Amino acid sequence: MPLRPDDRQHKRYLDLAARIAWRGWGLVEPNPMVGCVIVRSGSDGVSRVVGIGHHRRFGGLHAEREALASCARLGEPGAARGATAYVTLEPCNGQGKQPPCVEALKQAGVARVIFAERDPSENKGGGAEALARSGIECVRSGASFWASRTSAPWQKHRASGLPWVILKLAQTIDGKVATRSGDSKWISDEHSRRWVHLVRGRVQGILTAAGTVLADDPLLTPRGVPVRRMPGRVVLDSSLRIPLTSQLVRTATPDSPVWAVRADQADPATTGRRAALERPGLAVRVFRETGAEQLGAIAHGPRSARLDLRGVLAWMGDAPENGGLGMQTVLVEAGPRLVGQLLRHRLVDEVLLFTAPVALGDALAPGLTHAPGDAAMPLVSTIAEARDGLSWRLAFTRRVAGGVGADAMTLWTRTR
Repeated sequence: MPLRPDDRQHKRYLDLAARIAWRGWGLVEPNPMVGCVIVRSGSDGVSRVVGIGHHRRFGGLHAEREALASCARLGEPGAARGATAYVTLEPCNGQGKQPPCVEALKQAGVARVIFAERDPSENKGGGAEALARSGIECVRSGASFWASRTSAPWQKHRASGLPWVILKLAQTIDGKVATRSGDSKWISDEHSRRWVHLVRGRVQGILTAAGTVLADDPLLTPRGVPVRRMPGRVVLDSSLRIPLTSQLVRTATPDSPVWAVRADQADPATTGRRAALERPGLAVRVFRETGAEQLGAIAHGPRSARLDLRGVLAWMGDAPENGGLGMQTVLVEAGPRLVGQLLRHRLVDEVLLFTAPVALGDALAPGLTHAPGDAAMPLVSTIAEARDGLSWRLAFTRRVAGGVGADAMTLWTRTR
């Protein structure tokens, strides 16, 4: 359905605000990413941008104040008077580390505010109503998907306590993630791997499973790219099979910690391995063992102990003062069994899929969401089954490096 003229303009400038907001990814958490664009219409009826801004880092100026300040930096002080501010999140209406943006917009003489998502905070919400009481038109617009997406991890974390889960997958063109022996190096090319390192350097946590550690011995750290934060690394390992000589164990430090998550089971051998593993930067977290029928349970180890995946994610998202890790964004890099369980149990918010232009041609090789011996479940079918009142959006598909033989990068993201 074609957008109305107003919606087209809203989309144009909210899309721009979203692109600006993403500059803060990895620096603003636990705050949301927010972008703001100030637009003024001239006497000729042509609109032009007179100010842009984004929330640069946690504790810093909010996007609206950055955008208002940029008007002066661009040589147009006072240009915001009578202008329209496009913001990805409703302007805040309460004092925090920064004063309320509602007051800044009122003082600048902004005539209209268009925002993509409401602020649900008890102490800072209600900005739209406060602006309207001051005579400033304030409209919520759903014209820009990306403007709504910028604050989605923060919105989800506030509402549920769960982190925003990004699933990274690499497959061949015939849907295989490894050879039948489990060898997966390297399906993706160097350009795809660089992209993954960029994501690693912005998320707060990385989740994997013991099988991936045993098969690939990964570091799971960002390397060769600008790093905005060093993510905490979490390994699902019910029997504590992770080797003491693995790269994860050897590189665990207080600045780059690793948590091994095991099931609560009376196993003297596991108790001994726990004592050998624990040291500064490396800890073992014990979760209760669940039954197979429970939501998000995954089997690991010879006893088929089962970990409650939803409980693990809740712990990862919970505040440190409550014993959690305080993670708002988590990247999953794991094998098909964990991937399949996360998708089937509606615990994934985005899927970042890299498809290499090569075919493995082996029917016994594992696919995206099933391990050898499991029933095959194509990724799209799994996403369709996991909707549960929500919808999945194909956000983009493009070649990573632009060449004919480059990997294709596809992003699926969940929307409300």
